[in-house]
Amino acid sequence: RRRYRDAVCIALTATATPRVQRDIQESLGFADADVFVASFNRRNLQLAVQPRTGGLSQVLTFLQDHRDQSGIIYCSTRDQVDSLA
Repeated sequence: RRRYRDAVCIALTATATPRVQRDIQESLGFADADVFVASFNRRNLQLAVQPRTGGLSQVLTFLQDHRDQSGIIYCSTRDQVDSLA
């Protein structure tokens, strides 16, 4: 932040107490940052875990079935991320 003062930065947390939020702002140099706090109960978000049974074809089928939706696919290793990308 000191070197690139005009860079856009964001910090996100789901569990920080107000004290920890202040510590994060201070350590990241976000003195004048806007802070948005909302309930963790987000009815528009859903978490689903599916066992891996079909590798890449399973991922492709999932993506086709949810074509117009947003989502995040988690991988257990960087190698898996690289091969999926």
